Amino acid sequence: MSGQLILDWPALTLSLFNAFLLSWLGFTIILEADRRALGVWLSAEGLFLGAAFFIAHTAILRNGWQWDNPMLDFWWRAGWWPLVLSPFAWYCVILWYSGFFDDPVSPLHRRQAIWFGLILVSTAGLLIWMLLANPLPDLGGQTFNFSAFLALVISFPVYIIACIILSLDAILRPGPTARFLGNEARRQARPWLTASTLVLLLVCLLVTFTLIWGFQTFTTDYGRNVVTVSSFIPLTGLDVVIELLITFAILLIGQAAVVYEVFSSNPLPRDGLRKHWTFAIWVGGFFSIVFSSVLFYFSRPELAYLLFIPFMAGVMTFQNHQTGKDRETESRQLRTLASPLQTYDRIFSDPGSLNNSENLLIEFDQICSDLLRTNKAILVPAGVLSSFLPADISFPRDKADISVALRSPQYDPDMPIPIRLNPDENKNFSWAVPLVSTRGLDGWFYFSAKPGSGFYTIEEIEIAQAAVERWMDNQAAAEIARRLVNLRRQKLAETRLLDQKARRILHDDVLPILHTALLAAPHSESAAQITTAHKMISRLLRDAPPPPPVAITRNGLMAALKQTAESEAEILQSRLVFNSNEEVDRKTSQISADAAETVFYAFRECLRNIKKHSGRISNDTLTIITRIESGTILQIDIENRQIAAGSSDDEELRSSGQGLALHNAMLAVFGGGMRIEHTNTGLVRTTINLPVF
Repeated sequence: MSGQLILDWPALTLSLFNAFLLSWLGFTIILEADRRALGVWLSAEGLFLGAAFFIAHTAILRNGWQWDNPMLDFWWRAGWWPLVLSPFAWYCVILWYSGFFDDPVSPLHRRQAIWFGLILVSTAGLLIWMLLANPLPDLGGQTFNFSAFLALVISFPVYIIACIILSLDAILRPGPTARFLGNEARRQARPWLTASTLVLLLVCLLVTFTLIWGFQTFTTDYGRNVVTVSSFIPLTGLDVVIELLITFAILLIGQAAVVYEVFSSNPLPRDGLRKHWTFAIWVGGFFSIVFSSVLFYFSRPELAYLLFIPFMAGVMTFQNHQTGKDRETESRQLRTLASPLQTYDRIFSDPGSLNNSENLLIEFDQICSDLLRTNKAILVPAGVLSSFLPADISFPRDKADISVALRSPQYDPDMPIPIRLNPDENKNFSWAVPLVSTRGLDGWFYFSAKPGSGFYTIEEIEIAQAAVERWMDNQAAAEIARRLVNLRRQKLAETRLLDQKARRILHDDVLPILHTALLAAPHSESAAQITTAHKMISRLLRDAPPPPPVAITRNGLMAALKQTAESEAEILQSRLVFNSNEEVDRKTSQISADAAETVFYAFRECLRNIKKHSGRISNDTLTIITRIESGTILQIDIENRQIAAGSSDDEELRSSGQGLALHNAMLAVFGGGMRIEHTNTGLVRTTINLPVF
């Protein structure tokens, strides 16, 4: 310590800040790495060594240059071990990152193999020399032997400068990478690593100057016995400058290690790590300022321990607050992902509205704009689902050129996701994601580069992939159901026409011919056969499905329902209340004949099952309410009072016989349905619904 506040306090603050950030980065790389590769451990080890050095450096600054303090000599010696190992660890990490260990015949390996061996031998030699020869002077001794330390002062700068220069060469001219998207990650992280290495090179030059100047100054002053606190002012000033440069280098390394995850073997960054890195910088800055002030202004360190309690509580509280905000963001994404897909409307839409419906693609637009946040995307279905979806679906549809054939990559189940594309060959699409299910490959999802020259995070791509796969499955299922419903409607219409035609021919043509033949020859040999044929056809006409009620064709659906209700109420000896309005009459007039006939028979079945299934008693009121819900749903409520409370809705519907179940299924063909519920007032309400688009 120099005794100058303007120098001592920044030196202590920066030392604490660097130790905090290096420790955080080391633990983060180990815990967040997908694979515990050798390079991951080397990266974490290098960061921990740097943190260990700054811990020793902080202890030295805290104790001051008290020559008789045994802890000063301990931290002085302990700090040199990570100081020697840190440059070598950084060199090894850069070699691993640059692909030195991946390909033994690469130009990088051939160029640096000899140098790597020399650095390895030099590192081992320095460590063995420090362990056996003990070149470091004893700060607590009365006399210093600077001859051995002089050799260390000369050799150590050469060693660290060589490590940094060789690291810079590996960064600027890397070898091939075996990592997925390794070249892309290198391209994004190279400016940060290059800048950090250049800063470290400047640090090495300053350390060299400091060692040489400090050695000459302190050996001379010590020999003259004039070593005072003021002698450390220039040294402390150089220490502050070096620490500032190291802090800047740590921030650059952290940007590459966390934002681009070049040291954690992950191909793409994760959004959470970027936020945590920013949070760690703020926490480390606050921590170093507060605790350096306490350690500097107070002679007893107990206050620092006590302040650590509210500090940790505040950090945890703020972290919980940030977690809550992140959860809100995830909830918004989840709402987008789980938004209604309008499957019901799709199933009962018109057959020709698939390719022209903009509502079909609204959810796809939300996935691209809200979840992935891309400017351009296209979905190309494949396999089974391609039969039920458009040939290609683009975002935005007014800009993307969907007519061009993209070069789909060869799908391999073991390939990592996403797949990097050449934008020049794929109409500015930079990424491709295979959409895979148990059926195999269902399609390809292409999207452009991230706006602003950034990286998509793993979370964004995985969420978008899951959302697109879910959307495709849902739309394909809806299309299958829509086709089946339309096919069923067509078959019903054809069957109805055939039944009416057969009934008319048999009744109007065949029976009169048989009747005439029988009258012409009542006692002939064929008379008995004609009579038998006449009876069989008559019985067939009686057993055939009845024709549509004449009242529906003549007066409309609501008039036919009211007429049927009056007839059934008279049989039940009940007072009828039938509520309708002009909107209902107008909407029901647009219903197809098959749908109107289905509603009519379901309505009549409900009336005929009232007494059997709900315990009706005579002289009660039968209330029928018809209305249009939300402008598109015809709802018919049939209410009557029961003797005792009935069972649950599902049990009522199941116990009401095959008739109601059959009519419920027939209504479902047209998008409708039937349900029975019991109210708290003892009413049984049967509701019939049918869309009236």
